[in-house]
Amino acid sequence: MRCLVDPILGELSPQFEALYSQTGRPSIPPEQLLRALVLQH
Repeated sequence: MRCLVDPILGELSPQFEALYSQTGRPSIPPEQLLRALVLQH
């Protein structure tokens, strides 16, 4: 499962990075949250 999910999230990573704010507290990267949800199911 991981070998399928990692490349997809790698492609989405630059898009998520563009949404991050440069100020404030650092957030949990969406890729990590999505990976956790997929692996739980």
